[in-house]
Amino acid sequence: HFFTNNAQPFRELDIDKNVFLWDTVDRLEKGKIYAGGKVADFQSLTGWMGGKVMYFGDHPYTDLADATLHHGWHTAAVIRELEPEIEKMNTEEFKWGVNWQQILMALVEENQDVEGGEAKQTLEEWKSELRTLQHGLKSMFNPHFGSTFRTHHNP
Repeated sequence: HFFTNNAQPFRELDIDKNVFLWDTVDRLEKGKIYAGGKVADFQSLTGWMGGKVMYFGDHPYTDLADATLHHGWHTAAVIRELEPEIEKMNTEEFKWGVNWQQILMALVEENQDVEGGEAKQTLEEWKSELRTLQHGLKSMFNPHFGSTFRTHHNP
């Protein structure tokens, strides 16, 4: 593992042959691909520490938490499972629904104190449409808990 002392040494990938070379890596060069290695070796070879490093990982605990908590690195998560959800969020149907939801929420908020039967009826219709819309947006994702990116008012 990269963040422990029992990791394998860095190995350079020969792109043409698709094999890792066994030569000792004594510097990291731009444009080359490496595998293995330890965090201490990385820092020694590059001189980069703390906030000068942006680390991409695919495991929130073993990759991202260790890099941030123990080394002060900036981190980014690579989570393949989110791809279908992001694709849904980029559809015209979803974007239209979120925009209409915002408009309905603003209309409801601005007209809370209306008087008169017809105005109150319209307000209740907006609230009903808002609930239906929010349920529909939520069910575009996981029907039980909605989007991974959800917030209080968003699906």
